[in-house]
Amino acid sequence: MINIITHLKSKNPNAVNNINDTAELLWTHLNNPTYNYNISQKLVDLITHINTPSYIAANSAGGAQQRQSDFLDHLNKNDNLHKIIVAKPLEFNTILDDIYKIIDPQDFFTPQKTKAKSTDFGKLLKTKLFNYSWYRSNDLFEVIYNQLDIIPCTCAYCNTGHMMSIEKLIKGKKPVEHYLFEIDHFYPSVRHPYFSLSFFNHIPSCETCNGKLKNDQQVAVGTHLHPFLDCFDNHYTFIPILGYGQNITVESVVLKNETSVNDNIIDTLKIQSRYGTKGFLHFAKANDLVEYIYKNRHKFMNNHPQQADFLASLKISLTGDKNKILYTPYEKLKRDITKQFDIHKVYVK
Repeated sequence: MINIITHLKSKNPNAVNNINDTAELLWTHLNNPTYNYNISQKLVDLITHINTPSYIAANSAGGAQQRQSDFLDHLNKNDNLHKIIVAKPLEFNTILDDIYKIIDPQDFFTPQKTKAKSTDFGKLLKTKLFNYSWYRSNDLFEVIYNQLDIIPCTCAYCNTGHMMSIEKLIKGKKPVEHYLFEIDHFYPSVRHPYFSLSFFNHIPSCETCNGKLKNDQQVAVGTHLHPFLDCFDNHYTFIPILGYGQNITVESVVLKNETSVNDNIIDTLKIQSRYGTKGFLHFAKANDLVEYIYKNRHKFMNNHPQQADFLASLKISLTGDKNKILYTPYEKLKRDITKQFDIHKVYVK
């Protein structure tokens, strides 16, 4: 719920350079014999395959084969294949515009009632050229995310659940971290198979956001907040709806768009409905936090003699540093609850 780059900079002041270097490292290793995956040669092989007489005969209807051939030729020119792998979020839409001047979206997928379905050409791209399944199961994935150094982290979309890693032993090699979190393709691979291996299209996420909610829904930079580009915390605030009974409680929360940003990711991922449930608030321990803060709210006042001890006790529940929101589950929610009482920004900056 903050920009991933901001999260990484909280640990490494040189994070921006490291991120860009990591994207280039992915490109380098996709052409590295060590990993038995030469993406540049795979592109040449695929161009040869779709220009065989048998393929042309089977796929020439409506000019499909010619569009496919033109598209692959485009990837093979002007360093375009490299550009796709390392493209930054703001470059995605320009790349898409160039692609759609050559080939139709329906050459990659066909719309279904509930989800899109890859065409035969889309499947070829995902298995023969941009093979994410290979990457995710290969040691290269560990090498890339070990250099990125993203742990500790929670889901970049919803700030729930820890991103976990365990030590993986490889015979004859140094132990490496084995990462257990999911990767969401911001531009879904079924609709955009050419972005399947694009570094900045890979969003560390939880199973709920990736597989159960977002899945292959159409999203885009400019209409949906991109975690490598945008900061959810800059645009949205969770406003707690408090109940004043025997104890003060958080009955629900309302998600307020503070900047009128054009964004649909909150609807795609059902952020409002998820955070507004009592079960979600229970796991976030929202009631414990609000009860403690409410009883001690006067200690936020300047020069209160117990303020230092009170602020120190808050560190057990939440960080005062917004740049570390992704370190701990529900941190964004807990910070926003605290803001309602810390009106002078004594603790929550």
